[in-house]
Amino acid sequence: MISGERNTILSNVTRFNTYNMYRYDARNLLISYIIAILFSFLVVGVGFYSIYHNGVVHGTSFSAYVTTTRNSEFDEMAKGHSLGALPLDKKVGGIKIRFGELYEGHANGGPGEIHLGFGFAENVGDIIRNKERYF
Repeated sequence: MISGERNTILSNVTRFNTYNMYRYDARNLLISYIIAILFSFLVVGVGFYSIYHNGVVHGTSFSAYVTTTRNSEFDEMAKGHSLGALPLDKKVGGIKIRFGELYEGHANGGPGEIHLGFGFAENVGDIIRNKERYF
């Protein structure tokens, strides 16, 4: 049964006001900004060097992965292993691959067609910088 009386307890309450206080030190702020800016310039410099050295900018889209990883050798190797299940078969895991110009007969495409992509290390040559046939 509910009674009409209230169960009230009186108590003292202590209230605290908190304030954020900052100590501004120009020297520490300047040092941290200079380090960040120098590191940024270093990273951008490495990026520009990579673009110059490679002669091309690469993308990370799905189609970029497909075009660089498709060749008939990989299709043959992947038979029975297409889901990437673990543990990885030693035959598949021990293969050395390389990125470069795939030698004729080891790339998808017709005779004389140049294809850049991943392939077995022994079937891939060096990339010749700024070669017009690649584009």
